[in-house]
Amino acid sequence: FSLKSIMGELINKYIKGAYFFVPYIEMFLRNNHNFTFSDVEPYKAIKETNVPILFFHGAKDIFVKENNVERLYECCNSYKEKWVFADSGHGNCIIHQYDNYEKIIIDFLNKIETLSN
Repeated sequence: FSLKSIMGELINKYIKGAYFFVPYIEMFLRNNHNFTFSDVEPYKAIKETNVPILFFHGAKDIFVKENNVERLYECCNSYKEKWVFADSGHGNCIIHQYDNYEKIIIDFLNKIETLSN
């Protein structure tokens, strides 16, 4: 799993044969934002953090596969919780589950506050 492979897969899925765009996107990121896909290592970063993490995932997400979320969750060594919303896609859990979403966040913040005392 790498950001480069995900981007390539998504580009190729939605624009058939367009994987050749990835190097140009990398060049744009390097020149304008001082990083490349290779600099982004989510599994390494999540293993090294000690910050509590609340994972949300929409089961209908076409960009982030559930096994990637599961792997990130398993790599996380800090306090963590994971919630999967069956009726949500990428980044829209709050839209479909606003009341539940808000309660989950408040409960999580209360738990980590209790843990830190």
